[in-house]
Amino acid sequence: CVLMPNDLLRAVGNEFLAETACLRGDWEAVLKALRVERVVAERGHLGERLAWVSACEGVILHGQGKLAAANTALEDAETRSHRIQQDRLLVLAGSWRVLVLADLGRAEEAETLALDLVERAEASGELFQRAEALRALGTAYVRARRWEAALEAGERMEALLKNTELAMPRLGWNGLYAEALLRSGNAAEAAERVDAYLDLAETTGSDSERGLALRLRAEVALARSAFDPAEADLEKALEIHETLGSRLEWGRSAEVASRLAKINGDLAGARSWIAQAQAGYRECGAPYETSAS
Repeated sequence: CVLMPNDLLRAVGNEFLAETACLRGDWEAVLKALRVERVVAERGHLGERLAWVSACEGVILHGQGKLAAANTALEDAETRSHRIQQDRLLVLAGSWRVLVLADLGRAEEAETLALDLVERAEASGELFQRAEALRALGTAYVRARRWEAALEAGERMEALLKNTELAMPRLGWNGLYAEALLRSGNAAEAAERVDAYLDLAETTGSDSERGLALRLRAEVALARSAFDPAEADLEKALEIHETLGSRLEWGRSAEVASRLAKINGDLAGARSWIAQAQAGYRECGAPYETSAS
């Protein structure tokens, strides 16, 4: 891509590299590609590309657990997208900001933004926008522990994605729906959803999503008193989070490890895991609430 003389083609090429690395969870590779793209886009006065850079930066900063910075980057992406009337990008950046706001503990803002995105996407009629907006709404409900509302959003998403091949909205939604099912006491259906989530994460090559899927599968195993499989999946999830530098998700997996340690009678280990999770949450600027609640 760097040999192409046209600034737009260069920017698109670097955007592709960033998105590919972002899917894998290769944060440093993402940042490197984004730095190049921002220089090219600024030089060429390419407003749409600059909006994409900010959106991608927001995604990676969230992946690293830098929530305040992620919110700032995604707000910038929304502002730029609105200015150039790029509704598709506006909805995409907004859907990610819903997740960031929810992780910051700003539940009402997250839900308000998600509902606005759903309205905007429905007006557009575009399938991708509608799916992303519904994923955002489901995210807001799951993070707020509103399981019934999350399941209702899931039913809408299932109907929308039926007979389609939209992998990315489905990838993120599988995990959210599985968690809502599990918290609602439906471990059997949650297990099926988690398996589909893990399969799609592996198919798309998303290490970050694979880590989340493994943690969820461990939680399903705990709910079924299958402690050895739970421990094996947790070890893998924690290793992935550690490798990627996903501080917030490492903390969430540490919470599950604490529950497992307590079940095994290791109270000192349980306290250690919780203390580490809390330290990570403070570092990320996220409120501390146990995933078991």
